Amino acid sequence: MADILTAFGIDARLLGVQIFNFTLLAVALWYLLYRPVIDLIEARRKEASEAARALDMARRELGKAEEEREQALAEIAQKRQMVLEAAEAEARARAKDIREAAQKEAAAIIAEAQRVASHYREQTRLAMQDEVARLVAQGVAKVCAEKSESSS
Repeated sequence: MADILTAFGIDARLLGVQIFNFTLLAVALWYLLYRPVIDLIEARRKEASEAARALDMARRELGKAEEEREQALAEIAQKRQMVLEAAEAEARARAKDIREAAQKEAAAIIAEAQRVASHYREQTRLAMQDEVARLVAQGVAKVCAEKSESSS
């Protein structure tokens, strides 16, 4: 083997020192550069994986929240519709009650007006009857007075 090395012009001692230096450099680079870079890459890979999982979970939670929001909006719309229907029914009932009360009041007013009109009609009839009786009495008295003057 020494013959081969000398045939190629290689110094064995220098080759050994260079192998030692290369090994020392490789070990130093392994521990000082390669390992930290690999650890950094692995840490970033873990962070990216965790971020992807967190993003996926956030998307699922967002979807769930959207579903809950839609469900809540549907419930609110349903309750709103029920309240509106109840309010409309109550308004119709109140309007009916008010209409009936107004009709009763109008009927009472009409009945009172008819009673008052009947009373005034009766008073007017009586007053006219008294007036006619008075006028007839005056006429009879005048006729009697004229007859008694013409007979005297």
